[in-house]
Amino acid sequence: MHGLRHSCATLLNYLWGKRIHGALEASLQQDEDFQKATRISNSEQDNLDTIGLSSEQTKAVNRAISASNAAGAEYGRVAYRQGFSDSLKLLSELRHLS
Repeated sequence: MHGLRHSCATLLNYLWGKRIHGALEASLQQDEDFQKATRISNSEQDNLDTIGLSSEQTKAVNRAISASNAAGAEYGRVAYRQGFSDSLKLLSELRHLS
């Protein structure tokens, strides 16, 4: 049973990787809300560049933004993986019901 569980986990990792690095990228390119959020983010970054912060202030702001972005990205990664796993589990349970 342990071998089957390992095989399923390996397959899940493979499928998850294919979806997140393939289909997700295509979806993001087509998603208007994501594109709008990206444009706003870029505009705000441009605004930040024009306010004349010192080098130390700029570094501090960049570290804070980077840390926040990293946390958000990890949240998204875990949420996407959980949703993918839940979908597979639901499909498996539905298959057993029929």
